[in-house]
Amino acid sequence: MADNTLVILMSDNGANKTGNNLPFSGYKGNLFEGGIRVPCIVKWPAVLRKGMESNQPCITMDFSRSIFRAAGAKPPENRLFDGIDILRAVEIKQPVQKRTLFWRVRRGQWTRKAVRDGSLKYILLQEGNDVKEYLFDLEEDPAEKK
Repeated sequence: MADNTLVILMSDNGANKTGNNLPFSGYKGNLFEGGIRVPCIVKWPAVLRKGMESNQPCITMDFSRSIFRAAGAKPPENRLFDGIDILRAVEIKQPVQKRTLFWRVRRGQWTRKAVRDGSLKYILLQEGNDVKEYLFDLEEDPAEKK
């Protein structure tokens, strides 16, 4: 049973303001890499060999599709998944695929939005009428400083 049990350990955000997300900028609650880039550990001995790694950018919704497949479930014909089967990509050692990821957070008077396309990442921070925009190349500047 242990070989066929899928265990996923991940967080949906980085450390809070008292934590350390170095070398990344940001923290829990924002869309800089320190707030959203987190480690993920998966154990599924029957499918994934120990020590396998992937640099494929992913988002937590990718695991919905992976878990659905692992359970042997068939998706309804009229409903598509937003994410990819990230565990299948790791299993078959699929090369990193360029994809576009989106985030949006709204709390009270502030809105945070981000788009990542390949290594480029755009962030919009809005608080009332104050708007700040950023564009980063994560390959050249993973700390989002330039």
